[in-house]
Order: sequence, then structure tokens, then C-alpha cells
Amino acid sequence: MIDISTYINYFKTLTETQVFQDWGVLGLLINAVLSATALPLPTEILTASLLAGGENPYLVIIILVTGSSIGGTLNYFLGYSGTKLFRRFKKEKSDSQTEKGHKWLHRLGWVAIFFSPFILIVGDLILISAGARKYNYTKYMILMIAGKTLKAVVTVIGLSVIF
Repeated sequence: MIDISTYINYFKTLTETQVFQDWGVLGLLINAVLSATALPLPTEILTASLLAGGENPYLVIIILVTGSSIGGTLNYFLGYSGTKLFRRFKKEKSDSQTEKGHKWLHRLGWVAIFFSPFILIVGDLILISAGARKYNYTKYMILMIAGKTLKAVVTVIGLSVIF
């Protein structure tokens, strides 16, 4: 069995390479926007490489929140005005995931929007569902940004402890 320290050392080696650091905060912004729009692109690797390279943690948090909030806003408007388009292009496989997003939103309401950044894939579908159900935009933005801020802070603090 492999020790957890082996994984941490591998992760440190991967993130300390110059390739990731060359993208800088602009790369992180693009990564965060795309990651928040139901594309499975983790921001943690680039975040870790920037922190390992000495980037200001507060700037990293601001970039993560900005990018993921832009992505969350796009998700809302995709659901709000693009329900027909979304239905036309979705795959059969994603039906169960879409239903999960609707169920979480129906069951938990606004709480689901706040915690959506912590729920892989389904979290983005919750945000799309909120748009499709025409949730109040101002309240949506406040809770979505608050949840994304909490996730960014937790991520940066957690990665700062490692690096």
C-alpha cells in the first residue's frame, strides 16, 4: 500500500514544474471559468502551482472567485434562456445527472446553490436548474458567490498548508 506522503510528494513535484506557473493568474481565471461551466477541469493543480511559485494567496482567491462566479453566471443564464438548447444537445447519459441537479435544488432550495461549488458535476447542474426555474437572480448571485468564495478560501488555505 502506498503511503499518503508519496501522493503529496508527487503532487508537489507536478505542481512545481514551470509549465503550470507559466500560465499565471490569467490561466487560472480561464481555468476557473471553464471549470465552473460543467467542464471537469480542476483548478486545484494550477492553484497549487501558483501558490508553490510564491503567488499572493489573496490574489489567487480573488481570481478563483471571479472566474468561478463568471462560470456560475453563465450556468444560470444557460438554464434561464437556453433550456431548449440544453435539451437538444444533452446526451442520454447526462439525463440522470440533470435529474440529480433538479432533485438537489428542489429538496434543498437556496442551500443547494450555496453548497453547489462543493458538489462535483451535479453542483454545476444545480446552478443551471436554478436558471431554468427562474430563481431570483440577485439572491442567486449572493448565495452563489458566497459559496464560491468559501470554496476558494478553503482550497487556498488547504493548499497553502501543503506548500
